[in-house]
Amino acid sequence: MTDEHGSPTFRVEWSSAFRTNSVGLAGTGFPFAAEVFERHGVYGIGGAAARVCDLVDVLEAFAQPVVTVQSLGHYWFDQEDHRECTPGEIAREQGVEAETHDVTWAGHNELLVLRRSDLGRFLAELHPYNIDVVDAPGPVSATAADEMALAVGTRGPDTCVLHDLPDAELHFSGHDDCYFHIESRDPALPIRVFARLLTLAAGATLLAGSEPDTKPSTDTNTGTNTGTNTGTNTELSTEPSTKTAHDAVTVVEPDARLVRAILSRSAHWSGPIGTPEPDGTIRLDLAADKWRLGERLPPRADLSARYDPAGGRWHLAEPEPKPKPDAEPTPKSTTGPDQAR
Repeated sequence: MTDEHGSPTFRVEWSSAFRTNSVGLAGTGFPFAAEVFERHGVYGIGGAAARVCDLVDVLEAFAQPVVTVQSLGHYWFDQEDHRECTPGEIAREQGVEAETHDVTWAGHNELLVLRRSDLGRFLAELHPYNIDVVDAPGPVSATAADEMALAVGTRGPDTCVLHDLPDAELHFSGHDDCYFHIESRDPALPIRVFARLLTLAAGATLLAGSEPDTKPSTDTNTGTNTGTNTGTNTELSTEPSTKTAHDAVTVVEPDARLVRAILSRSAHWSGPIGTPEPDGTIRLDLAADKWRLGERLPPRADLSARYDPAGGRWHLAEPEPKPKPDAEPTPKSTTGPDQAR
């Protein structure tokens, strides 16, 4: 989608990863975190917080005609025998034509092969807690499926799946529908994802304090004909009702120039999701530093990304200085003149 000026926009839902995930006992909203990297011709980005459904249009734009899905962890169960649905069964329920390969030797029951254009439909309402997507230029043989499963299953923290798969151009890995790691042979992909992450953070800030107009369901077995989100799922289980403007907000995405300006200063950025300003704008204070779950956010801000919802414009600014604590009074001397000498 685009606004009246032709700038790309994205609809940020109340249930975005920034809103539904929290850290600490106080339930603090999940922070912005991104790390951009380049390793021997592979360009990537990792971070939080984004659901795969909020990135699927970007993945489809950069993927080859065929995509594979493996390592799929989900909460969809067959209603009759209460077993976990296979990826192939989920594809049939979603109305997606797909081919399956048995990769049980790799610890997963099936590797799914589908058209790139069907990825979004397959993922609709699925909210996987684990997923790996690897693209391919054409049909995937059983041997190629095994090679993909091996590359994904043996990837280390400092290695790239694409190094072991010369025909692949895209790899996406998601965990808890919040953390992500993406590799591409196109240097434009990390910039697009970083822009989307800023968009999601701004939208989550605009939606802060609002509640979706849905009624919590008392039945834990709600969902599609064969798929249900049950007990351990962290997503809200709701019954349909009339939507309101507070369920989602449309945000204009920052352009590539703004993202490049940020990345020219550092490849690592983190910070709280955002602060609404009195004039209605959103301020995202970011520190040029990494963040991992269990760590405190950096206490400083190195720049601010500002978003004006009324004008649909982004700009960068220097962070506002934090107020200094009141100076403590100088303690009075308890010694007399002679003692001081």
